[in-house]
Amino acid sequence: MGLWMCLWKLWKWLVHAFTGTCELYRITYSKLSLEKRTQQIERCLRQSKYKELNDIYNGAYDVEQSLAVVKRVKKLPDDSDERVLPSLRRTVSLAALKKELEALRSEAYSEDNFGHKNTLLQLWNLLMPSVPLEARITKDWQRIGFQGTDPATDFRGMGMLGLRCLHYFAEHHNAVARSIHLHSHHPKHGYPLAIVSIDLTSLLFGWTTSGIMDSYLHCAVTQWPISMDEFMEIHCYLLDKFDKFWISKEPENLMAFNTIRAEFASQLQQELIKEDIKIDMTLTSTC
Repeated sequence: MGLWMCLWKLWKWLVHAFTGTCELYRITYSKLSLEKRTQQIERCLRQSKYKELNDIYNGAYDVEQSLAVVKRVKKLPDDSDERVLPSLRRTVSLAALKKELEALRSEAYSEDNFGHKNTLLQLWNLLMPSVPLEARITKDWQRIGFQGTDPATDFRGMGMLGLRCLHYFAEHHNAVARSIHLHSHHPKHGYPLAIVSIDLTSLLFGWTTSGIMDSYLHCAVTQWPISMDEFMEIHCYLLDKFDKFWISKEPENLMAFNTIRAEFASQLQQELIKEDIKIDMTLTSTC
């Protein structure tokens, strides 16, 4: 256990000894905003020695069950309901989103699934509306940034989540998507759009499921319960931002991808972990 954690636990013990209240009680009755109170409550749930409280953060219970567990374990009074419930609704909603993301990531692309195949073919039409796709298995897929003749092989790491994110971008932000597609064909600074999209999906998936995105989501999302569209929109923003970042670096070739990607991820992660961060998600790429 690190020195900081030891000092933190000592401080909690001293405050509890003097006030007779647990940390969760003090947070619940604090004057913090809903967003900050939720973040503090979630920290307590994650770090608690009680598995039942850890399980709330991980999505094991619905809202009412979570409330009952918190009140029983932490002995909160009945009048705490109106203060703790809004935070628990957010926590349970965010945990449900993480489970949905994992389910999509684990769902492998199947040629026998009409929905999967249709989504893939729609992706081509959205990005290449004036160019008919001659066959399902073809080198033409490389024109939108896949590696070989069959995109299904590129989705293995992210499953249907990788396809859904790129399709959402092409469908809901078509003008920007087609502009970025043109940028990806730059004779010197081009890059494989589809592969980059899948890579950024993986990056965002890791940040979201590990909790790195929690603070940002609580501050930025205005409509709760949170939906999959919020994740999709952030992926769109990452792809738009990466396109600008890549172009600004003027790389000699794709060998620079890992270095530039690491620098991009580091800078963005530093933004996301700031207190009360709200990022302008407007997409702005143009031809």
